[in-house]
Amino acid sequence: MKGLLIDLDGTIYRGSEQIEGAKDFIRTLQEKSIPFLFVTNNATRAPEVVAESLAKQHDITVPPQHIYTSVDATVYALQQLQMEKHWTDITAFVIGSPYLHDTLTRENVTIHRTTTDNTEQVVVVGLDFEVTYHTLSEAGLALQAGAEFLLTNPDLQLPSERGYLPGNGTLGNLLQSQSGVAYEVCGKPAVNFMTGALARLGLKPSEAVVVGDNLYTDIQAAINANMASLLMETGVHTRYDADQLAIHPTTIFPDYHTLLAEGWLDQA
Repeated sequence: MKGLLIDLDGTIYRGSEQIEGAKDFIRTLQEKSIPFLFVTNNATRAPEVVAESLAKQHDITVPPQHIYTSVDATVYALQQLQMEKHWTDITAFVIGSPYLHDTLTRENVTIHRTTTDNTEQVVVVGLDFEVTYHTLSEAGLALQAGAEFLLTNPDLQLPSERGYLPGNGTLGNLLQSQSGVAYEVCGKPAVNFMTGALARLGLKPSEAVVVGDNLYTDIQAAINANMASLLMETGVHTRYDADQLAIHPTTIFPDYHTLLAEGWLDQA
């Protein structure tokens, strides 16, 4: 093992709540000089904001470059589409956070607010806490008119202190059902997401381990990319879910104290 790709929400924290032992785990990685990257399907917060939150709320200090998001992967997917379709520019209808809108604007994507002219080449959907019925309807109409469909991430559940909230996958499934157009996932478990994250670390799939709490996204991403994986039972799924869903991580730990006590970092 030469490096780790580590999920955030449900693995390092739950909402604003610290996960016991996560801070010690990251500090051990830093002390051992083991390269790692936080890989998150969260498309609502820029890396600078995530880094600041990690420092202030969880006492974990990393530079923004250590954070790779599904927005990064969405930009890559749009660039691939542009080359495949021979588009001179990109016109999109976008549902999502200011971070997603700002990033796409910086990448010279023209964002439409309505779909009355049906000229959108692509619909990009990320989690939007203030999405309306009208906005969803406009996105569905653009898809029915022939636009491509990119989903930043397929997470159905969003962990919080009170329980699980609807994730971006619920929006994607709604629009897919309405329009009949299948979406392409940009975030985990897409292989391209892992490829981009590994490239930032300069590692091959065989040299890194994915650490996460979600079988559908984190662990399945590792399987899709032919990587080893570690399921932490600190968030969405447990070892019993792994058996039931037949998505099998390489290793499972109930918590970080057990992981560190058993010397997993030395054995991996």
